Amino acid sequence: MAGIYIHIPFCKHKCNYCNFYSLASSKRIAEVSSSIVKELKGGFSAFFWQTFARLFGYDLKAVYDPHGDDQGIERVVQMIDAGAI
Repeated sequence: MAGIYIHIPFCKHKCNYCNFYSLASSKRIAEVSSSIVKELKGGFSAFFWQTFARLFGYDLKAVYDPHGDDQGIERVVQMIDAGAI
């Protein structure tokens, strides 16, 4: 089973067995934890939308080409910008 370990270096106390860098302070735990969750959530969202796009034959990581393959969507964007849609 694959897994990931995320070390948050702000602990209530320093454990004897821990070889990771850490500080005995709980002041920044919530801030760091919140930042990590936001990063993971953003990554999950990107993964979700990329997967969704691939169901319809698109790749969101591909370079946008307004004069080639993406000509149709470019027309729609221009119409929205002009207020026609």
